[in-house]
Amino acid sequence: MKYEDIEFLFQYVGSGRRFERSAYLNRRTGESYLISDLGDSDELPDDFDESDDYLGIPHWNDLDLGEKLVFEFVEQRLPFAIERVHDFFRRAGAYGRFRDLLDRNDLLDEWHKFEADRARAAMLEWCKVNHIELQD
Repeated sequence: MKYEDIEFLFQYVGSGRRFERSAYLNRRTGESYLISDLGDSDELPDDFDESDDYLGIPHWNDLDLGEKLVFEFVEQRLPFAIERVHDFFRRAGAYGRFRDLLDRNDLLDEWHKFEADRARAAMLEWCKVNHIELQD
């Protein structure tokens, strides 16, 4: 399986709220299936419920790529703002306020790189644990 294919599945699941979107990978064939609460879903194979070949793709939060990642970055790059960021995450719209803070401190590009690097490492580790071989 190509890394880009796995990355697409993770992006798909992570682009919605937790449990809003699902993706499954057939470990044997490499085929993937996308499921959405919005109704635009792939039809699952007949053996889906009986076979161990299908592996659910985790959401970003399942891999600690949500708030935990935000606070790790803030501790490293904006330690003076840690309480402020905690306040952001006590209310709706936290990520928007967080991105505004990063933008005001010229750290948005650095955050995107940090987030992408951590996401890639987490996806690769997940693949390794689940015995999914990736092509270069």
